[in-house]
Parts: sequence; structure tokens; C-alpha cells
Amino acid sequence: MPTLRKVRSSHFPCAGGLILLMRSMILVLPLWLTVFASVQTGQNEAKAAQVTALLKPASLQVAKGEGAWAVRVMQSGGITGQPIDVGLTSIGELACLPESEGRCSKADSGEVLKSVAALLDPKLLRNSKSTLGDSCRDCIVTSITIGRRDEKGKIDTYFAYWDDVTAAKAPFQLVRIATTLVASVKK
Repeated sequence: MPTLRKVRSSHFPCAGGLILLMRSMILVLPLWLTVFASVQTGQNEAKAAQVTALLKPASLQVAKGEGAWAVRVMQSGGITGQPIDVGLTSIGELACLPESEGRCSKADSGEVLKSVAALLDPKLLRNSKSTLGDSCRDCIVTSITIGRRDEKGKIDTYFAYWDDVTAAKAPFQLVRIATTLVASVKK
């Protein structure tokens, strides 16, 4: 019957090094995870603040006159996290606010005005309850605010927000307008 004999670690020179490496990993890993978690928390808080700003109607400057309108589309999130903030008025003013400044200089405001104005039929505009999905941390969150003057000069405001998961539940015409406006300045 074979007997078991004790093997010294000197027969396996790397065994001591491996044990030392394992011990140091056990000591350093919790520290590294704590640092990583705090950095992630800071980034998540910044993203949450950006997204929270999108969940309220944006401010608009609607020109005087019956049928005048203004549209503002804001996006945030996604993998790159680059925010977009674009506004367009019925008199052809196209503005990309500070976070997305370089975009508007390349866009033809006359073409953008035509494409968006064609979609702004007041019979098709409506508000609805907006939601964001729970399952997507890298989704782009989009919000749209539209102000339109009626025949009495009163401004009717339409607002919605959505992310990649909930876009199908948002008012179809508002999604079309936002998509058209953002695509026009991304060219």
C-alpha cells in the first residue's frame, strides 16, 4: 500500500509565490472595488442629473403670431454620454445649445425647417404619460417640448420623453419630430 508523504514547498518553488500573490490579491481587491465603485457612483450620479433634467418640459421662446411654434429636443445617455440639445422655431432659428455647439453650423436651417414643419400638424400632436425602461443603463433618453400658438395667441405645450426601450409607447408624432430634428443636425 502506498504511503502519503508530506511534500515540502521547496519542491515547488512557485507555490510560495502563488500563495503570496493570492494573499495580496485578497487584501488589495476590496480596496480596488471600493475605489471603482465610488468612481462609478460619481459617474452614475452625473448621468442621473442629466437624465432628470430631461424629464421636465424645456423652456421655449415661441414667436408672436398665430400658428407660430418652437421645438426643443434634448438627448442624453447612451454609451458615449454626449448630450444633444437642439431647438428650432417657425421663423427658422436653429440653435444647438452649448453641449452640442458644433452640430448646427453644418445643418441647413431651411431644410431642417421644411422637414420639421411638415410634421407639426396640431391634429396629430398629443401628450401622454411618459416612462423610462428599468432594464437599460446605456439607453439614450430623449425629451421633446413643442410650443404652438393657437388662434387666440395662447401657447399649447406638448411634451414627452422616452428611451430606447419605451419609444414605442411615446406619442408617435413627437418621436417622428424628434428623430427628424436630431437626424438633421447630425449629418
